[in-house]
Amino acid sequence: MTESTYRARDAVLAPVARGPAWFTWAYFFAVAAGVVPVFLHAGFWPIPILAMLAFLAVGYGPARGAGIVFEFADSFYYLGFTLSVGSLLASLEPFNFVDRPDPEHIFHYFGLGMLTTLVGVVGRTMLQSYHRLPSETLESVNRQLEERGREYLDHLTMLDAR
Repeated sequence: MTESTYRARDAVLAPVARGPAWFTWAYFFAVAAGVVPVFLHAGFWPIPILAMLAFLAVGYGPARGAGIVFEFADSFYYLGFTLSVGSLLASLEPFNFVDRPDPEHIFHYFGLGMLTTLVGVVGRTMLQSYHRLPSETLESVNRQLEERGREYLDHLTMLDAR
């Protein structure tokens, strides 16, 4: 391969910087893709999980590239919670004005809600627990605050001495 071929390949494979609007729309489409099928038919129960995995697959690289993995982890958790609320709402069949809700369907959707919550919690925990830089640990941040505080006090002492 030539040097220009390597540069072209790296440009294609490099994570694309995405802004807040892109993440907002990605979240919106994941919610729509996960909730609408559940309202249409009970047999579409894997769709919310697939929507969550698609959101993770599409958003993780840009979030990492933009340095917002923690925020992305939170949105992944909220996506699971949102899909849980959607499946619980679907269990009550709010658009069915003829029949009474079926208890078997309610439990089915309740289980789906618990599953999407579980996936969201596990995903958030994994993303937030293992993506901290050494400079972002609590001990490191406390040490930096202490050092900066000492520097500030030393600077004030030096100014008072003048």
